[in-house]
Amino acid sequence: MRKKIELTFNLTFFDKMPHYTTEQSTKMLHFVINDMRDKETTFTYRRDVGRMSCLTNDDIKSEMKRWRQLKKEDKLVIQPCNSYDIKIKGKDWFILTVQACKDNDIQDVGIDPIGLAVEVGVLVTGYLYFFNNKSNRDATQTYVMKN
Repeated sequence: MRKKIELTFNLTFFDKMPHYTTEQSTKMLHFVINDMRDKETTFTYRRDVGRMSCLTNDDIKSEMKRWRQLKKEDKLVIQPCNSYDIKIKGKDWFILTVQACKDNDIQDVGIDPIGLAVEVGVLVTGYLYFFNNKSNRDATQTYVMKN
């Protein structure tokens, strides 16, 4: 049985938005895509260190385990409505949005800075993960969210 999740906003929402311009976010996005190595399949923006990070399948497997535990504790949600398929510089990318929650309410952690990039345009509170493979993105979501 699915739990109902309601999104609430408060006045601090805009205080948590990243301080990047669309141009800066687009430059970061293009840089990381051009710099990815063969075994790196996913990238995200790491707010804790203020930079982009590329991940291998092993890195994602570790994240999946951590996310699944947080989901069991009702501290995390991945909603299908916040998964996006986009094209960047002629290549397909598949976005997974990881959101913090508490008592079935989405927590406002601010908009992911990379979502501001021109090609992305995803303004959702949470953490965006860009997968180079749709089935891997979907399998990650299914694994984390299954009961």
